[in-house]
Amino acid sequence: MRKIIPLIFLILIALGAWTFFKAWRGTTPMGAGTGRIAGKETDLAGRDSRGLGAKTRSKLRGITDDPLRYQNQRISISGRVRGPGKLAANRNIYTLSDGNDRILVIDDKAPPKEYWPRTVNGVVKVVGPPIGGLRHAYLVDVREPAKFTAPKWQDIKNYFSQGPNG
Repeated sequence: MRKIIPLIFLILIALGAWTFFKAWRGTTPMGAGTGRIAGKETDLAGRDSRGLGAKTRSKLRGITDDPLRYQNQRISISGRVRGPGKLAANRNIYTLSDGNDRILVIDDKAPPKEYWPRTVNGVVKVVGPPIGGLRHAYLVDVREPAKFTAPKWQDIKNYFSQGPNG
């Protein structure tokens, strides 16, 4: 009996240490944001346990609701192509929609087909009318060496004011 009590105590200490280290490793890594500090809100994507579809929908909704928050960030969005057209000889312009949420996309990839699913990995840019302060987001997916000139509001305003087929 005298030898069993220290053995049980040693096992309890080992279990406690294992539980402590497991919980410690489950926290955010160093340098990752955990909330709203100095006006910047960040979240660790690895902790998000939702499915890919839910993450994409909420990201698309977040971009359309608050485009300035995502400005100049590289993101990946999936959706259905609506209203494809040409902005220039080598640039496609179309709307990527998922339900009621949609975003304008400008890329230099293969021309998209109407209603086909597409995933775009690009940088969020913001544009808006010169008066009123209303801002709209669009996604740019252009190869790096190529020079990209941002479109003027007059050139793309119909994509934001009309329906998804623009």
